[in-house]
Amino acid sequence: MVDFPITIFRGVTFGPFTLYAKDSVGAVLNLTGYTVAAHIRATLASSFLLHDLTPVITNVATGEITIERLQAVTLLLDFDEGVWDLIIINSALKRLGPYVGGRVDVLWPATRLG
Repeated sequence: MVDFPITIFRGVTFGPFTLYAKDSVGAVLNLTGYTVAAHIRATLASSFLLHDLTPVITNVATGEITIERLQAVTLLLDFDEGVWDLIIINSALKRLGPYVGGRVDVLWPATRLG
């Protein structure tokens, strides 16, 4: 798994950021028939879901996956830290990965308007 810590600022749009699925030799993974999931939990062992990052496959042919959370969503986040990861699910519902993940920090921005 690639370590990719993220920081989300409450009341500010997070992303969009784009990931590209690749196989073990670095070739683009065609995601036709696949789905993706990415969750934030307090710890990897926790059964309680803090937040669903709702990743979207935005280009199946290039393995492009995008994550974006709008400011109205980030404003309502009621936790300060956790861990996240992203898995890919094939058409037989086999879960692959996690491919990327890491620490999550949820902060208030220094600049606050209104």
